[in-house]
Amino acid sequence: MIKNYLFLALRNIRRNKGYSAVNLFGLSIGLACCLLILLYIYSELQFDRFNTKADRIYRVLYLQADARRGQLTFAVGMPPLAPALKEDLPEVEASTDFIRWTRLTVRREKSTQTGIISRNYFFSGPGTFDIFTFPFLEGDPGQALRKPGSVVLTEEKAKQLFGGEDPLGKSLFIDAEDFPEFGKMQFVVTGVLRHIPASSHMQFDFLISRSTMEHFPDLKEQLTDWDTYTAYTYVLLHDADQKQEVDAKLPAFTDKYALKEKGYKKGFRLQPLTDIHFGSAGIRTEQNANEGDILYVRLFALIALFIVGIACVNYVNLATARAIKRMKEIGLRKVVGAARWQMIGQFILEAVTHSLLAGFVALGLVEAALPSFNTLADTDLSLVSTGSLPLLLGAFGLAILVGIAAGGYPALYLSRMTP
Repeated sequence: MIKNYLFLALRNIRRNKGYSAVNLFGLSIGLACCLLILLYIYSELQFDRFNTKADRIYRVLYLQADARRGQLTFAVGMPPLAPALKEDLPEVEASTDFIRWTRLTVRREKSTQTGIISRNYFFSGPGTFDIFTFPFLEGDPGQALRKPGSVVLTEEKAKQLFGGEDPLGKSLFIDAEDFPEFGKMQFVVTGVLRHIPASSHMQFDFLISRSTMEHFPDLKEQLTDWDTYTAYTYVLLHDADQKQEVDAKLPAFTDKYALKEKGYKKGFRLQPLTDIHFGSAGIRTEQNANEGDILYVRLFALIALFIVGIACVNYVNLATARAIKRMKEIGLRKVVGAARWQMIGQFILEAVTHSLLAGFVALGLVEAALPSFNTLADTDLSLVSTGSLPLLLGAFGLAILVGIAAGGYPALYLSRMTP
């Protein structure tokens, strides 16, 4: 029976090309707009979840309170914090930090005057790749940031500096603004990272081994200074359920290490990695963090629903207006014994068939529109990389739901007719 209904639906589409084209166009545009918005929402909700250990990763926030300003929350803390947490708290499996310093100029050759000028970098330790899932194109994640002078580049910066050459093991020369001693060290490329996902709140062009700082007295002093605020600290817990245990120990940890100042009250708090994107309002930070607002996600969801609703209403209007042309067909089917529920099934299947065809067209429109959409929204969305299987299944399900919603009223209306 379903095979027969499908045959009738395709035959009606073929016989009524103008009507079918208008329906297909309206549903395709509506579904394409909806899919673009849903793709953006999906990418927002998946922020930082590409990390395989995301449920056990936490950012350590630094809290400071006084009578005049109240409590302030900072994403940046002290460089000694990460190693102290690992040493003192058995719940911490690994810890790392990202320390930003002055502006650097990276050159391929020492004699070259041109280079990459960047503040978008960090000093970081080997524990970074035990915690975060930044996939390597080249190099050993376990060794890449162990030795002084080690540099891990992103794929984009490796191409910019070395072109088509293999950068692994090549030398780099890095000059620091107002710090000529830094330029005397020879740096070596020990790893190349794939493109860092746009859904990562942590963005950088390259990482320098934290042990490099120990070779310069002024920088080495920072690594043990509990009154210097330059490090973004992250911990990996053995178990996600241990967060409450760690929170209970942090006051005593603060009293042990944080300097006590008159009129100030200090503290630390763990923030889940997956909460950073939407939960950073009111947190002071200087890192290049992609912070989002859940209000916009909800607003876009309502807009997507509104657009699909318009497409459904358009289909209902066209199907209802065309009902009089199908009176002979309906009458004949009823005369030969067709039940009302069979008529309803046929008309809904027609609508679903229209909707599925429109869904395939909509996927093509989305793929064509994505480059412009990415430029407009400053995103890096892709049908292939952004959870392609869930997205395609979602698009298929959405097309079926739209078909049922759009065809429901015409099916009830047409099946009730008694010509």
